[in-house]
Amino acid sequence: MPHGLEIDANDSIWITDVALHQVMRFRSGSSRADLIVGERFVPGSDSEHFCKPTDVAVLSNGEFFVTDGYCNVRVVRFSREGKFLLQWGETSRNSGDVLL
Repeated sequence: MPHGLEIDANDSIWITDVALHQVMRFRSGSSRADLIVGERFVPGSDSEHFCKPTDVAVLSNGEFFVTDGYCNVRVVRFSREGKFLLQWGETSRNSGDVLL
């Protein structure tokens, strides 16, 4: 269930999929993803999972940000290789308030 679509400076296509709970990068001209972040059909809020990711923004150095905003309320930053770097705005389990 693709939700977001972005094209970066290298003409790679990035797709967020809310049903798969994943973000995928397709190099220009390729029909197979060369980078997939998130575990297929497994929602979550840790460094390896999303819950219905909504969009992706890619920096010129290849690092990227994922907005994870349907079940979670956070932005997650990754290295160009897809390594988790940091996150902010995760929903508090106790009060439902957003932690900034």
